[in-house]
Amino acid sequence: MGPLSSAGNLFLTNFHRLLDNEKAPNAEDPDATDYFLGKRPPAGGRGGPDLREALREVRELVVMNDEAHHIHDPGLAWFQSLRDIAGQVRLNGGELSAQFDLTATPKHEGVPETHFQIEYQNASGGISNYIPDFVVRETEADYWVVETKGREDLDDPLKWERLKQWCKDATLRDAPRKYHPLFVREDALVKYQPRTFRDLKRTCEEHPGE
Repeated sequence: MGPLSSAGNLFLTNFHRLLDNEKAPNAEDPDATDYFLGKRPPAGGRGGPDLREALREVRELVVMNDEAHHIHDPGLAWFQSLRDIAGQVRLNGGELSAQFDLTATPKHEGVPETHFQIEYQNASGGISNYIPDFVVRETEADYWVVETKGREDLDDPLKWERLKQWCKDATLRDAPRKYHPLFVREDALVKYQPRTFRDLKRTCEEHPGE
């Protein structure tokens, strides 16, 4: 990891890098070099702070956690690492400005199966459930069920066909509300960079194969 910038820094990482898994060097180690001479400098001569130390040195920190539906369990190492870092930032005179916990599989009061899911027949012929990425309420009457996709597999076309049928069925059962499917491919999103939801719909309609 390189040196920190005074203009701001973005750390994109797996939380396991925040865990202190290193064993303290010991004179009885098969290779006791670190015990007698100190820890080796990082390979490549890049130097710079360890990620954990870097995060503890910043004075203002915003955290965004993905797949965070169980992060608030105090027994998790993930939770404990964030609490430790936030406390260290405060000791340094800074603050944890915000924490955003993102998930497509929310849990409520110990009930794990309350998320929105759609049953479909997978490529192997079995029955599976999948969870759409977003539901967007465009108006009081129009709802869009959004599926985003980067790399596609054999199940994805089946999910998409099932989602289209689900929206038709839901519209019939829940009138006057209307449910619309929207399939967003990463390639089109990157290429055309829509700025609004209306732009996103138009991009997906005009470039469905990208």
